[in-house]
Amino acid sequence: MAEKKIKLRDRTLKNDINFKAPFSYRELRIIGWVFIVLAQIAVILNLNGKINPNSAPFLDGWANFFQSLSYFSLPLFLVANMACIIQKRNNFKYMLLFYGGAALGMYLLGNFVVFHYGRGIMNSISPTSWGEAADLFGLLLPALGKNGYVFNIFIDLFLCSLMYFFLYYEPKKFFQDKKIIWFRLMVLLPIFYEIGSMVIKFRITFFYMTIPSYVFFFLTSKPPFMLLAFLLLIVLFKIDERKHIKKLNKSEKELEEHKKTNAHNLVVSIQMSIIFVIVAILDIIVSFIILASVAVNMHALEDKALIQAIINQLTNIGFYGSATLVILIPVFLLFSYRKEPKNKEIDKFIPIVGIGLILFVYVEGIFQTITHQLPIIIEKIKSIFSGEDTPPEEGGGGELIRRIVHFIRSLR
Repeated sequence: MAEKKIKLRDRTLKNDINFKAPFSYRELRIIGWVFIVLAQIAVILNLNGKINPNSAPFLDGWANFFQSLSYFSLPLFLVANMACIIQKRNNFKYMLLFYGGAALGMYLLGNFVVFHYGRGIMNSISPTSWGEAADLFGLLLPALGKNGYVFNIFIDLFLCSLMYFFLYYEPKKFFQDKKIIWFRLMVLLPIFYEIGSMVIKFRITFFYMTIPSYVFFFLTSKPPFMLLAFLLLIVLFKIDERKHIKKLNKSEKELEEHKKTNAHNLVVSIQMSIIFVIVAILDIIVSFIILASVAVNMHALEDKALIQAIINQLTNIGFYGSATLVILIPVFLLFSYRKEPKNKEIDKFIPIVGIGLILFVYVEGIFQTITHQLPIIIEKIKSIFSGEDTPPEEGGGGELIRRIVHFIRSLR
């Protein structure tokens, strides 16, 4: 008689499968940083194309290719940080303090740059109050497009940590017994925060409103449906735990042993892939509905150029951003959310190397741009300060910043 095949959910360390996922969160972060570095080449190519329109037809194809790589980094970082959050499951205090503190630190850093350096430079040209500086940079940041909105990624990670906390933490004094449902329902708080951020970003992008920079730095940066993917994943983990304990008559000790198996990691990777496909489809459907609504409102249904501009604006604030999850499924199938790499001190150097490579791309790219396009650049700079090519009402705010905002929008 043939031996009965053991299901993946019933595997233990004694009868585990041989397949072992090679990637931990570290490998995902490294791949993510590679994509980020390569994506910066698109900025340099676009800059060259805008400065010298004659070179644009040749550069546009390559710029679009490198720009598309930027969409792959966010899902990789999200999943990598999801693994870190889950690995610190029994240390909720550290998790919340770390990501909350990092989010606050980035917020303070952004305001320091605006009020110390930005206002300082503006003050040297014309007297500028704190409020004027905040308002003007509130105009400038959205003008940078997608790069302007992706600033404080730690706010997104803090929201993910909060969702995990409200779904998994067991209160010791309050919310006991049936009252625990009220604690679980607090998971809606970070969800509402994300929805509020998206509404504000939408209204800013389509010029329905403006906000000062000190409010702008509170906005989330990741595509909203990626946050939905994270929520679905941790809810699924919770359901699986209850299923193992109640329906399969497993003890918590047996459950923890099962989580250490290769079989469990494979099941999680498969579930993750299915969720990502569902979320990507939802993202496309919702984004299309919003696109159609905006196009109808702007009477742009027959204007292909305007429709493309609307798509670009929606992409800047995070819509259509989850489609890349499907392309990355092969990578996620090779990922183990429980695998902890050795020598974690290396993790500290990964972002340092990544930032260093980004700086190299910009320094070298700008150097090559200046050396090849210097006469045209001089004329562009003259046009900014003379105001020859700036609409009189464009952007509002101080005269110099108004011209800079217009110039940056012309390069997008």
